[in-house]
Amino acid sequence: MNEIYQYDLCDRWFRKQDAPLTASCCIIHEPGECCHFQEVEIDNPGGRPTDKIGGRKMERVKMGTSKFTEILVLDAPGPGNAYHEYEVQDIKPTKNPETGEEVYKTYANISFQYGPIGISGVNGIHQEDLLNIVLHRLQSFQSGDFRCRENAIAITKVEEALMWLNKRTQARIDKGIEGTNVNHE
Repeated sequence: MNEIYQYDLCDRWFRKQDAPLTASCCIIHEPGECCHFQEVEIDNPGGRPTDKIGGRKMERVKMGTSKFTEILVLDAPGPGNAYHEYEVQDIKPTKNPETGEEVYKTYANISFQYGPIGISGVNGIHQEDLLNIVLHRLQSFQSGDFRCRENAIAITKVEEALMWLNKRTQARIDKGIEGTNVNHE
């Protein structure tokens, strides 16, 4: 493995390796219990992005394909242990014509609700918003020239995800705890 990245909490650069870790990476972890298991700290490799935007450290989300874009997490977990700031960017840098610097094109910045609305007010989107966007897009494909079985199944699964999230919200409303930091179970 030769993956190099910057860890979002301790700001150090690491390269994955196949050997077990024998030393501690930081004051939080004991040797062998490191958050960088099977990784070795390295100096910032030349030419790599610093993985910071406006002082915020980023973590790359390893889900799905990364053929054209990648998802970056721009913050640390907040209330409920959830992340709130994401960025979707091109995986291939382009040169800035004015500076010659390599830059990554950003396609979307996503800010999720931070804290319960009853306490924090509305300050971001919800996962249901993104699921509804995906649902609308898939339904649009199904009503056009790109109708297919896979889209139909994806529509069903997105509708199911929305149904479960709505059931959770209704359970919170029924218990009088919607908009609070109280677990409904």
